Amino acid sequence: MKISFIALAVFIILGISCYTWFNRASDRVVLTFFTAMFVGAIGFTAKEAISNKVESRSEEISVATFYGRRDYRPILLRLPYRTELTIFTQSATIPARTPDDSHIDISYGADLYFPAITYAILSKSLSAFSGGWDSEIVRLKGPGFTNIQSRGGSRTGTKVTLNELYDSFGFDVEFDEDQQAFQPNTFQQYFLPPHTTYRLNEETEHSRSIEFRNRYITLTIQIQKGGSSIGIGEYDSFISPDDNSQVGHSVFQVTGTVIQNRLLNGHPDMARYRKWADTVIDTIVQDFSFEAIRARHIEDMQLRGRDAIIGL
Repeated sequence: MKISFIALAVFIILGISCYTWFNRASDRVVLTFFTAMFVGAIGFTAKEAISNKVESRSEEISVATFYGRRDYRPILLRLPYRTELTIFTQSATIPARTPDDSHIDISYGADLYFPAITYAILSKSLSAFSGGWDSEIVRLKGPGFTNIQSRGGSRTGTKVTLNELYDSFGFDVEFDEDQQAFQPNTFQQYFLPPHTTYRLNEETEHSRSIEFRNRYITLTIQIQKGGSSIGIGEYDSFISPDDNSQVGHSVFQVTGTVIQNRLLNGHPDMARYRKWADTVIDTIVQDFSFEAIRARHIEDMQLRGRDAIIGL
């Protein structure tokens, strides 16, 4: 139907143009032709200005990190991003302790895990695009695990590694070479959509955002520090039943937002670019949302007991 309308419109315009050309000596015909073109252009522009809205999506989640209060290392709670946190914090410099352990500043946990959460989000969200930026993403779920696989896809996009991202963002990351079990593959190559640029915006001391931009969409991932507290809430009875003062947690607010270029909303390639951005946001929500993880933990505990959520 759409092709038929386009063909009819082209036929009519060509017919009118030919008629005007053959009668170009008539001021009346020429003036009528250009008046019609002008009125049509004004009508089209006005209609698009009213109906062509900015297409966007925004998801906001809370992300939690749980750690030992003595060394700030992640505790043995099964989290989809625990390995990434361990990789990033294994070489962290721990603040000097006072003889009285109770004077350790628990707020240091938020400072330590702020860049760690940034690393985890970059690593997890881009891992789906090692085969191509428009790969078909499949999430395979089993007892206690979720595996992300990418199938097919175009390898003609912007190539990037985690190392390149860190360098461009000014991250100074050192990994412990002795911890062979937790060595990051920072040279793994990922694919972003063609002609996509990226940058890190340090908005405040407590907030940063990662921006991916191309002619079709702008994807922004904002990460903000929340609070830090001693203990780990309802998990206390499973992790440290004797003394919850030896563990702590920090909370971060993460917001993923994609905004389409309204001038290209109807472009044939827009759907592919929007799908890429939606996949990044979906991965962040599914793998980092504390509410979603907590719900899965409750379900796993009911099926398999305490060991379902505790361990490496």
